[in-house]
Amino acid sequence: MNNPAIPDPPTGPPEAVLAWCTTWRPRLNKYGLRDHKDRLPIVRWAISNQNIYRDHSLTYWAEQARIFLNVTLRLDNTTPGKLLGPSGAWVKKHRALRNEEEQETGTIVPDTDYLEAMDQWITVIDDHEALKTNNKEQVEALRKTQREKTQALQAEMATRMRDRVRLAEEEEALRDPEDAIPPEEDTVYEDWSESELGDVHSRQPTEQPVSSVRPAPPAAPSVSSSSSKRSLGAATPAREEKRLRMEPRLETMRKISQGLGVSVERSIGGLSSQIGELAAAVRPDTEQAERLLKVESKLATVEDALVKIEERSASDSKKLDTVLALLANK
Repeated sequence: MNNPAIPDPPTGPPEAVLAWCTTWRPRLNKYGLRDHKDRLPIVRWAISNQNIYRDHSLTYWAEQARIFLNVTLRLDNTTPGKLLGPSGAWVKKHRALRNEEEQETGTIVPDTDYLEAMDQWITVIDDHEALKTNNKEQVEALRKTQREKTQALQAEMATRMRDRVRLAEEEEALRDPEDAIPPEEDTVYEDWSESELGDVHSRQPTEQPVSSVRPAPPAAPSVSSSSSKRSLGAATPAREEKRLRMEPRLETMRKISQGLGVSVERSIGGLSSQIGELAAAVRPDTEQAERLLKVESKLATVEDALVKIEERSASDSKKLDTVLALLANK
């Protein structure tokens, strides 16, 4: 019987209904579910709304059942999940009753509407538990496949990085030491050794005019410097041959970097789609939602690592382009 002191619940959005329930729950009857005839409406509601039980967590389903009790029956129970959940008190008691009847008579005869409704509700629970078990196996297989893909990708990346280091070492070993710009002292002091300076110990700077101790005319060093620059800028046959030898290897390194970037991008897309499959495969009840969050967190960590590797690969590819450009200009 409704309490006239409690106003009728709103017919507006769910938020308004929840606010009404939160406000008036302390004044609702908390002891109205002792008899079978009082329990029958909530059991029938559970059967009619089994999609909520199948598609959402047990916590969410229990909250919706409590709202039904508050609004429709003007009753309250803080934990409907402990009554009608898979391990609920009503469910356990009904299973024990049916097992006892089956052992005594060999058959199960629904005696009342409540017992028949409980039979239907337990069938819903059993079907869903069987589906969850099957989904767990699928999720475990999906996790195993993902681990294998991740390990294969890591092995592939390690191999490519080793090849890249090896090619870089070969490039360094084949680089001509003459390609480096000679130090200034080689050019500045090249013509001083055999010019006017002579033997330093035999010179008498106090007796000679100032002009005699001046450096050699700039003509000779400039000729040497210009010839050195021409020798650096000229494409000698030896340098051309080395450049032709290095181009295929650098091209191979560029292809390795591009292939690594494509593999990383494909793996990131696969991780995102598999995370969605994991979330859709299993109903996120409280315990299973935590496990899925952990899996999603680990996959997100792997995804971040792959993104960083992709960025490094792009940087290495730019460096290779720079090396090719420098070789082409020589």
